Amino acid sequence: MSNGLPPAPDPRSPLGSSRWNGQVYTSHYQFFLSDRNPQWEDVVRLWTEPGTMLNRVAVGKGIVLVGAAGYGFKPIELELLSEPPLADDYQQWDHVTEASIDLPSGELYLTEPEGLMGKSLPLAIKSGTYRLRIYYGDVASAFRDFGPWLGPLDEGGDHYLVRLWPSSNQSLPLVLKRWEGWGRIFGGTP
Repeated sequence: MSNGLPPAPDPRSPLGSSRWNGQVYTSHYQFFLSDRNPQWEDVVRLWTEPGTMLNRVAVGKGIVLVGAAGYGFKPIELELLSEPPLADDYQQWDHVTEASIDLPSGELYLTEPEGLMGKSLPLAIKSGTYRLRIYYGDVASAFRDFGPWLGPLDEGGDHYLVRLWPSSNQSLPLVLKRWEGWGRIFGGTP
């Protein structure tokens, strides 16, 4: 579990415009990371694929859908790395996934389903393929325990870190660490 503190800086992270801190509006419990012209028609199909709700990540052409824990404005940090982060840098986090994204425009957009924040992020990104590692912190704070199931709260201290680095890896999304509560919420084996 995350202790609520910001992560220690990765010593391999470049300085300057390679970090962005802000908020994302997690309308419908999700947000998107995308290129300038993603395949938006993939969005509905992607959320209905088996395993997406438990995994909390799906990938379309030029877009990565991230299933958020809470609903509302949530803190998020994006960090551009020159190489992959450490293999075990996620022990303090509740849920961690990886996915690949193609950014032919060289622009990264952070968007929510209703498009209120669809703007290019100030990261010095070159066009190409990137691998994303998405970290979820304080996930349990976004839910109320009702015994056999968990119910969502509109408040909560959930927060997110997205690290990306250039990579030719086009493998399917991976769950590096799964929060055990997803199984109680969406069914299936956690």
